[in-house]
Amino acid sequence: MRPPSILYVAWRPEVDASWKMRHFSLGLRGLAEAGWAVSILTRRGPRNADMETLWDGVPLVRLPTVGRVPGALRFFWHVIQSDADVAWAMIWGWVGWCLLARKLLRGKPYVLWLDGYSHLAPWDATGWLRKALCELRYGLVLRGASIIYAEAPGNRELTQNALPHANLKLLSPGLWAKDLQRIEEQWARAAIEPQRGSVILYSGRIAETKRVDDLLHAFAALSDAFPGWTLDIRGDASDQLYLRRLVETVRAYGLADRVRFLPAEDGENVYRRFSECSVFCLPSAIEGFSTSIVEAMFFCGAIVAADSGWSSYQLQDGCGLIYRVGAVEELRDHLKALMESADLREELRARAGENAGSLCVGAFLSGHAERSRWSGSKGAGVMLRLALAEAFSWPPSPARGLHEPAPWRLRGKLSRTVHLEIGRVKVAPRVSGPPRGASCCARRRHRL
Repeated sequence: MRPPSILYVAWRPEVDASWKMRHFSLGLRGLAEAGWAVSILTRRGPRNADMETLWDGVPLVRLPTVGRVPGALRFFWHVIQSDADVAWAMIWGWVGWCLLARKLLRGKPYVLWLDGYSHLAPWDATGWLRKALCELRYGLVLRGASIIYAEAPGNRELTQNALPHANLKLLSPGLWAKDLQRIEEQWARAAIEPQRGSVILYSGRIAETKRVDDLLHAFAALSDAFPGWTLDIRGDASDQLYLRRLVETVRAYGLADRVRFLPAEDGENVYRRFSECSVFCLPSAIEGFSTSIVEAMFFCGAIVAADSGWSSYQLQDGCGLIYRVGAVEELRDHLKALMESADLREELRARAGENAGSLCVGAFLSGHAERSRWSGSKGAGVMLRLALAEAFSWPPSPARGLHEPAPWRLRGKLSRTVHLEIGRVKVAPRVSGPPRGASCCARRRHRL
């Protein structure tokens, strides 16, 4: 019997060797290690122009996208033509419509990832026009998905309320407590004891949406009162113009010797940087279910974060300090309190360390007996296999593969909200037609 196959579809950003979408990369690697036939479809770019495979032989199909419309049409056609049993993609953008068309035309199921960017959640829109546009853009795509992975509990609740019969799974962004604890154990065996300095750390992309300038202004306001403290800004600049503005701001404040711009680091290296600082700050205006916050809860001292995405949820129960996005004075006051009090920093660090494990993948595996056996990419693969097994017939029959080729049946007039039956999952209608077999009088009364 042939192995089950899955296609990951990524229009933007394109996939390359430095791919850092951990919830996808860990899951796909786990499936590949478990014997699945994994393939990835992405755009051709300068960083993946010479790549044919990813990891240990996972095919990487790179499509040239010369011209926006011709490139998109070519991408759409490749998705439709794929013979993979299951397709997987992010909800945002138009790729979901490719998967929906593939399901309608070929009966192939698909899985969607709903990330933690609550400001983009279709069901959290405000105003009737935006709600209508979100329903038009995402409604059918979400309803057609066999599984919807939600990155954060709030996303799951919002989507479950809107789609009560949808098959929603909670899946955190791919951090495993055992892996992080193993690093701490390795440090202990090697007698590595990072020394915390009077350092405030920002680690992440350098872009305008991250509002690193707010952190600079707050630090500058406190620089005279705390001359022994420094600020490290660590990350790659996706916006060079914004980076130049930050450098100019540092020079204008006369803080060139106390503010350092450092390159991004990954894995154990960045965890060492966390363990060497006293305060981690995430001033981002657009954030999801931040992995940086979870990593900082394990390794860092105290945490200050803007109330963006699910930061408040992650830092609840006194695990960190929260301020309103863009409120530089609030950020300044939080930093001042932490810079003044080592006891407060230690109290926040202890609480964060106690709660960090509840935000890792293992905490979302409750109910699965296999959860204690796995970590890393294998564990992510276990999660996907368990969820896929629940949504589709498992093990697959040789004749039918994974998918349940049940085409959509539309009932009622198109001017009304139609009733959709997707495989075995029935999506409840908002306004359905009269029951089947109803009399003509009943139908007439329903129309009125």
